[in-house]
Amino acid sequence: MEDRQINLAIARIEYPRSIALFPEWESSFRVIDYCNCWDCIGPIIEREGINLTVDKANNTWIAWLWSEDGRNIEARAASTTKSAALCFLKMKGVEI
Repeated sequence: MEDRQINLAIARIEYPRSIALFPEWESSFRVIDYCNCWDCIGPIIEREGINLTVDKANNTWIAWLWSEDGRNIEARAASTTKSAALCFLKMKGVEI
């Protein structure tokens, strides 16, 4: 997924009423950059208990958490913020 798609998918989850009221956001959503901004994704990381670790062998960041049903949900990306954003979407059942 491209950053813009990830950002919009998270915005749909976090702000469903706003997206419904302003459908034009879907074509040009750039307001919140969850993939690259700690101030945007940080509150979600804390709220959801997303863990971050580095995989030095593959030069990637791993974001992971335990779901309520006991599954380990994990996502990997080149940055901490993007891996956390992808992990959040996986937790919410979004296909990535």
